[in-house]
Amino acid sequence: MGSPTSSQSTKPKSHHVVIFPFMSQGHTLPLLDLSKCFSNLNLTVTIITTPANALQIQKSISKHPNIHLIQIPFPRIQELPTPCENTKDLPSMSYLPQFFAAVAKLQEPFHQVLQGMEDSCSLPICVISDFFLGFTLDTCRKFHVPRVVFHGMGVLSMVITKHITMHAEALWKSSRFTAKTKTETEKPAETDYINSEESIEFPGLTLPFSMTKVDIPEVLVNVADPDDPGTRFLAEMRESEINSWGVIVNSFAELESEHVANLESFYKQEGAKAWCVGPLFLYHDMDGEDEPDETIQWLDEHEDGSVVYVSFGSQADVSDVQLDEVIHGVEMSSHPFIFVVRSKTWVLPDGLEDKLKGKGLVVREWVNQRRILSHKAIGGFLSHCGWNSVLESISCKVPILAWPMMAEQPLNARIVVDGFGIGLKVPMGGTVDRGDICTVVDELMNSEKGKKAREKVKSLGEAARQAVQTDGSSFKCLNEFIDALT
Repeated sequence: MGSPTSSQSTKPKSHHVVIFPFMSQGHTLPLLDLSKCFSNLNLTVTIITTPANALQIQKSISKHPNIHLIQIPFPRIQELPTPCENTKDLPSMSYLPQFFAAVAKLQEPFHQVLQGMEDSCSLPICVISDFFLGFTLDTCRKFHVPRVVFHGMGVLSMVITKHITMHAEALWKSSRFTAKTKTETEKPAETDYINSEESIEFPGLTLPFSMTKVDIPEVLVNVADPDDPGTRFLAEMRESEINSWGVIVNSFAELESEHVANLESFYKQEGAKAWCVGPLFLYHDMDGEDEPDETIQWLDEHEDGSVVYVSFGSQADVSDVQLDEVIHGVEMSSHPFIFVVRSKTWVLPDGLEDKLKGKGLVVREWVNQRRILSHKAIGGFLSHCGWNSVLESISCKVPILAWPMMAEQPLNARIVVDGFGIGLKVPMGGTVDRGDICTVVDELMNSEKGKKAREKVKSLGEAARQAVQTDGSSFKCLNEFIDALT
């Protein structure tokens, strides 16, 4: 963080914030970064989590005595494999509904936590809880504590998803599907909905690109079907969200300010705001930065901007067949690479081991992605376009080769390529061939398009770093958020 100012040093330590992350890596990490920001501003922070998630969180906050942990037991339900307290431990994403059902049972222990705080006269100035923890709103209301929602998404992705859900019925009715297998009155099949290339426009929303139904995240495909359990769950979460005090966004004004007012218009509470306070990880030094690391030592041996970093995040299930094509494709390209593989069943294809010596590094354990992206040898990022990865890539001034996998990532990919202009997109459709992968990797690293993306991301990266300085937009917004609560 920048040098201390009066606003940093005068916040009384009695001011207390409760943070309740969803049990998923991509949702938890930015809220840990936010906790450290509050700690640096002399606020006391209490993080609520479950036992299996506590160890990792404790490591992250060990240098911040203002941050405390409260553990509540994770509910056991018959349909969910045990132990399984984080989405990364699910056998597959098909278990998500059961996981959400278990998470919903955390309402009573959460109530007990706030009750204990009230009894000890230490209620927080607010509770910041994940979108998927919508039950926190009712409990917060009982204790007259503002609930602030957190998504882990950018402003424009949130705006688009909200417009999709708001206009869901009209989207269904206006669809023009092939009539070969269905009559006018039949409900369109899910695959037809995803593959429809009819353009979409939303009243009052101007987008930096033309959007079609191909861009709609699969999770929103059934959003107009009231009988779908996922639809009902998301509707409940959205109702809790729009009645919350506001939303914390891990983004910054220079990147997305033109869409903030549109986002704020969805909230019902008078004066509800979207607080753009990111990129959150830039406020503080990365823990363990000086520890020896195989990937960093390997990167030290390569030329500046020459290496492609390949990672699909902690959630996406990429088939072993597709992983074969990825490793062959990047090996065929003209650039060295680091390939982070999550699959426990995938093995290196025969004949590749010798080819990879010096050129490719395959990593199977957890890596410090921020540290890798900030290394001067990295010149491109083949990414699933999770919002955390997008922000980290921008902050480290690395252009993106967009390959969305799930959730809102298809929207992020469009925003990265056609909105921000900081990357290129992998051609989608079925298993992506190694030849296509080789072509787009070389295009990102060598072509005029890649050069323009590199120049744009460098400019945005400098703006991101300025935003978190004491005179920057995000730092000012963070202080305004605290002042509004206190």
